[in-house]
Amino acid sequence: MNDTISSVLERKSIAPLVRFERHLEEDKLASLAQGRAVTRDVDFAIITPPYSKDEVFKEVLAFLRDNKIKVANGGLTQEQADRYQRHYEAWKNGQELPLVGTPIRGWPVLTPAQQENLIRVNIPTVEYLSEANDEGLSRIGMGALEQKRKAIAWLAQATDKGPLTQHIAALQTENDVLKMSLATLTKQVETLMVQTHTPTGSVSSVITANDLLEPEDVVVRPSSRKRG
Repeated sequence: MNDTISSVLERKSIAPLVRFERHLEEDKLASLAQGRAVTRDVDFAIITPPYSKDEVFKEVLAFLRDNKIKVANGGLTQEQADRYQRHYEAWKNGQELPLVGTPIRGWPVLTPAQQENLIRVNIPTVEYLSEANDEGLSRIGMGALEQKRKAIAWLAQATDKGPLTQHIAALQTENDVLKMSLATLTKQVETLMVQTHTPTGSVSSVITANDLLEPEDVVVRPSSRKRG
């Protein structure tokens, strides 16, 4: 357990994920006083920075105390601090910790396999997915950007989310493909203008249709002029 990476928690705009565990720890002062090993239960907050696999262990009392300081310094909203407090109270009472936002599991826009992949990389809600940074997208893997776009579009719509989300994401993907195709075609035309010469050696300013075709696409027709 360590707190050496806690500084990364401040780099993200979205709140870290937090879960709680109870560990059995030795009470060294009591052990020294009584001459035997004395243990006590210690509650820990296990903090996962957004889109990270790292975990920061911090005693709950210290975690809640630090949250108050962060609220005062503007590093945490009061609503976020209150939510962590409610989550801890629910955990102590044996209650399931509620997710804040729309759970990824069961979200109809993605396949079950995509949902499970997001949960494995600590993206449990649609809101988390919509704010994924470069680190988060790289951990998601193939199709990450399209999934993020679906989340953004889905959250922006109040009704008819499924079909509209799919349509918007498909249009954005198609637009990216067209941009790449246009850039490739432009580069090809520029290359042809440099390489195409007239018989006198000067660069031709006229690009014909054949210049843009592959060799196998050019059909050579026999001349109809009779020889004398």
